Amino acid sequence: MKANPDFFDFPEDGFATGPEFRIKDKLLEKLIEFSRPLLAAYIKDLESTFYPRYKAAVKKGGEGIGNMLWINCLDWFLFDHPLDPESSQTIIELFLYRKKLYLSGWEKKVLAMMRDNEMDLYEIRSVHPGRGFDLKRLTDGRQFQVVEMKASRQILRWTILAGRLWLLDDVQRFSGGLYSFGPEKRVLLEKTVGHLAGAGKADEESRRAFRSRFSPEICRLWLDPLLNPIKPEFRNRDGDRLNFCQAVFSIADKDAIRQAFAGQQAITIRDDGDDILTWLSKKNDAAGGQTVMGTFRLQDDELQFEANSLKRFQQGMKVLKKYLGEMILLKEQKKTPLAKMLKQPRDRSPEPIKIPLEEQARIVNQFKRKHYQDWPEMKLPALNGKTPRQAVRSAPGRNAVALLLKEFERREEQSRLKGDPGLNIAFLWKELKLDPEDY
Repeated sequence: MKANPDFFDFPEDGFATGPEFRIKDKLLEKLIEFSRPLLAAYIKDLESTFYPRYKAAVKKGGEGIGNMLWINCLDWFLFDHPLDPESSQTIIELFLYRKKLYLSGWEKKVLAMMRDNEMDLYEIRSVHPGRGFDLKRLTDGRQFQVVEMKASRQILRWTILAGRLWLLDDVQRFSGGLYSFGPEKRVLLEKTVGHLAGAGKADEESRRAFRSRFSPEICRLWLDPLLNPIKPEFRNRDGDRLNFCQAVFSIADKDAIRQAFAGQQAITIRDDGDDILTWLSKKNDAAGGQTVMGTFRLQDDELQFEANSLKRFQQGMKVLKKYLGEMILLKEQKKTPLAKMLKQPRDRSPEPIKIPLEEQARIVNQFKRKHYQDWPEMKLPALNGKTPRQAVRSAPGRNAVALLLKEFERREEQSRLKGDPGLNIAFLWKELKLDPEDY
């Protein structure tokens, strides 16, 4: 969706509200006041009515999570939660029934809109800082332009939002409960919402059941990373888990060891004459270079072998046993997972290196660009061991690669918002012949 040249542009402190917007705010106050006697019973046990781990989430997430969780819970209680299983009537429906004789035509119109408005999934397609953003509703592909002045200065492209869009005075805005997710959650969210919707049943009972379950289920997905964090899994370019492995051997003749390495054909060794022999991959990577598989350090009476995965280490040890044989004697062998290394305390912090910000940005972006240029040829667990270039040959693979690219773009934009170097990776979409508008 291309940016609308007539996109609403209001002052930072808000836009000139029309009659529908002002009525909506007053009606929300009346709804909350009307619901207090009923709400009191639900507040006592939110863990049984809304979210099973409500207290744990508030305790771990602090005041910010607690406030957001309460707003989302209140929004669900007013608009989606059936008060009586027999009638499935919600607070807003009960309010409209009891107060209809005392409401103006404008108020009835706005209340009807509030009553019928459902939560849904939206993807941010582009951001207009200080004005708003373009959205695509994931359930049907319909696109919207939303006015959100302050949020648009912080929110990132490709973010997934679960919430209600309110059309008031011909202006689309979010209001009430809102959940935010990264693009990597899109498949899970769509699957969850599809499951909640059943087999596409459109009868009134199914729609009410869907609305009643939507927010609590999305809330579970939203808070699950907070309460059940996944430990990061670091892997090398071959997809192997990082384990820093080392073996130390006694040797009698350093020159004989060097000659033995030169004579073997099992692995590719680069000898620069500085007593560090570098073990390289046989095939070149996308940039034309070779991956470092391990290193062999020669000393007068000692040989040290290091590799960053157990698989590479075992391969190197087989080569040593076959071609160096009795010339080496194993003294020590150890394997250290990366997670354990990260927990080990340092003796002292290194002195900070003062580099101008412009130079920092240049160095970081140069490193990132090199990584992203190689990325299409990397075998990735997220793509079932395929490279991105292999994955884009199928429709499911193209979708999976597009999600990864969206997450990359989001991270780079997040870096820019923090004032850190950020790289434009639009070239990756072109390299893989993908159009972000299609995904």
